[in-house]
Amino acid sequence: MEQEQQGNGKKWAMGCCGGLILFMLLLGGGGYYGANWAKDTAATAMREGIAKTLEDSELSEEQSTSINAEMERLESALQSWGLIETVKHMGNLEHVQTEMGTIGFHAILLSYGQYVLPHTAMPEEERQAGRRIIQRFARGVDEGTLSLNQNDKAWKLDGKSKNGEPVEFDVEEVRSHLAQLKAQVDAAEIPDEAYEVDLANKLRTIVDTLLAE
Repeated sequence: MEQEQQGNGKKWAMGCCGGLILFMLLLGGGGYYGANWAKDTAATAMREGIAKTLEDSELSEEQSTSINAEMERLESALQSWGLIETVKHMGNLEHVQTEMGTIGFHAILLSYGQYVLPHTAMPEEERQAGRRIIQRFARGVDEGTLSLNQNDKAWKLDGKSKNGEPVEFDVEEVRSHLAQLKAQVDAAEIPDEAYEVDLANKLRTIVDTLLAE
């Protein structure tokens, strides 16, 4: 059975960005009360989905706690609004398209360290070097010197599992992709040092904008 790494990685993007767009679709169909129920239910599902993903995340406890707090704030606001008010606030998202796109990029990068590297048969030293490459690439994204092409087939690594065994990614395929990423971060002169993405602050910016009158 094949499982795509990108499918797992997009949990972040769906929860932080795509999930918000879902509300627009929900509001467009069904009766008033049905749409209102769907809105409230989706808000809770989005918050719970992000919380579940964070349990297995490599983010720091501080980041995870802050992200959960922002999702709770978002859930509370969405459930307190009527449908018309919700549509009005959704219009605010046009002001944070860049931030939403950046979170989507970091979702894929984080998933690489969370889903791909731990399930690739390589020495731990090499795995840690791969994590550093991903951290450097994330820094380049934040600094605006690097961008991530989500349509690049190299990001769609296939993990294979047989008879219920843990998913494993092809080691040579992963090594080849990491080499490409390293070439990009080296060319962009990104420092070879640890870097943690401040996803909580990026999400806070989006939530603040969404909640603004």
